[in-house]
Amino acid sequence: MKIRSVFVCIVALALAPLAQAQVPDASGQAERQDLALRYFRIMHMDTQMKRVADMVSSIMVDQVLSEQSKGSDADKSKASEIVRSVLAESLGDIEPQYEQAASGVIATTFTTEELRALVNFYESPVGESIISKQSQLAAPLSQAMKALLPQMKSAMRRHLCEKIGCGAAPSARDPS
Repeated sequence: MKIRSVFVCIVALALAPLAQAQVPDASGQAERQDLALRYFRIMHMDTQMKRVADMVSSIMVDQVLSEQSKGSDADKSKASEIVRSVLAESLGDIEPQYEQAASGVIATTFTTEELRALVNFYESPVGESIISKQSQLAAPLSQAMKALLPQMKSAMRRHLCEKIGCGAAPSARDPS
């Protein structure tokens, strides 16, 4: 009986670290989630999402409206504004859920140490300066992409034709 008790104690001591390792560290997860949310907000990811959506909708709306032959310019402009307004309202509706989902992804992607370093850096003067300059890049980069769309469209056609064999591929200079 005494040997059995000693054996049980040894097994219990040997297995104790394994049992502790299987219990998730709730305080660590909470800190990671908090840091992830701070990182999301510091980086203005909600604003970035809105800019990307606005850029994409702008390009799409402008393309669709320019291809339509019906309707006056005033009608097209009004339709464009309605689509952009609806998009903005819809993004506003899902913003809290997006913030929670995105910060959850961030919390599971980075370690607590990495998140601390990210937050500390981006809350520093240099980090704030970088964030400021990134937001200044949005409009010029959007315009650069918009200007390149005809070339990209031509390149896509050319590459697609190379892959699926659709006859004579348009030349690289063909803007249509």
